[in-house]
Amino acid sequence: MSIANKITLPIVFLLCILALNTWVGLRQMSNIRMEFAAMTDHNMVLMESITDVHQLQLQKNVLLQRLIGIAEELGFEEVNFSRVSYLQDQIKSIRQGFERYAQSGAQETLRARRTAAAAVDVSCDQEQRAQLRRMMEGFNRLESTRRAYDVFITDLLKAVEAGGFQLSLEDLQYVQDQENRLSRDVGEFLRQVQSFSRSSLERTRQWEARTQEVLSVVLWMTMIAGCLLAWWIARSIVRPLKSLSAAARNVGEGDFKVRLNTSSKDELAEVAKAFNTMSLQLEEFKTRLEKQNQELKEANADLDRFIHLMGHDIVDPLMIMIGYCAYLEQHIGPSVDSKSVESLQGIRRASTKMQQMVKDLLGFTKSKRLKV
Repeated sequence: MSIANKITLPIVFLLCILALNTWVGLRQMSNIRMEFAAMTDHNMVLMESITDVHQLQLQKNVLLQRLIGIAEELGFEEVNFSRVSYLQDQIKSIRQGFERYAQSGAQETLRARRTAAAAVDVSCDQEQRAQLRRMMEGFNRLESTRRAYDVFITDLLKAVEAGGFQLSLEDLQYVQDQENRLSRDVGEFLRQVQSFSRSSLERTRQWEARTQEVLSVVLWMTMIAGCLLAWWIARSIVRPLKSLSAAARNVGEGDFKVRLNTSSKDELAEVAKAFNTMSLQLEEFKTRLEKQNQELKEANADLDRFIHLMGHDIVDPLMIMIGYCAYLEQHIGPSVDSKSVESLQGIRRASTKMQQMVKDLLGFTKSKRLKV
């Protein structure tokens, strides 16, 4: 793997982890938002429905009190015809209002039931589904009580319209019991809605806390992975560079047998191969140089022997020849002719010149002697 890939791939890997972390966080936040929105919508619908049912029940209670007053007034014998006619019109108005309130109450109860059923279908939490089922059971009890109450009021309206109806204490007690029962069912339903709201809010908070935990864990994992990758990258790059630096110092100190590891597949391996090739060539050059130095030593030894021979075998005879010539010139020069003397002098000059030439040659040879 090349150095560029060693650096690029971990960076891409970390970016992928960060992107995944961001996606998970956004997904969880979206789920929380949807859960909170659904909880808010369901709670609002349920609260509106039960509040409307309660308000309608209060309106029906007002109509019931008016109806009871009319029934008591019709029970008196001295009520004139015009008053009876007026009261009959009031009864019709009460009937219409009661029917309207009863229909609205039935619609609100149905809407609340559908909302709870829809919440049961979309909910994935078992505890929340159980709460919604209990709420639906409360709806059924509330609906049953409401229907019984409405049937009683309808029968009461018919009896009062027929005339001659006397409202007994048992009837009043029954009405009071029905009202108390409705109030109790409405209160129980309100408590269930509040409990559902609290549990939904708690569930949303748990989701948020779990999301934060997941994001924190992923973030820490990303940081740890980043540190490990940074350590791995530094180790895979710095370690070969240190080996290369140490090998270069060894080569500088004259150790040409050092070799680097070339098992990796990056640019450092190419540098190591080039370094090994250079070390091998330097080692071969050193071997050739040592061989040439040995040959040079042998050549210098031959040259020393030659100088020695030149000094003893040539210079010494020349010196003897020069001495003889000088002796002959001194002792027998007067007794020989001038031509012989000139010949001796010529021999001596030539020998002296030749001796000087040999000395110059030896001096030149020594000065130009090759050094190992």
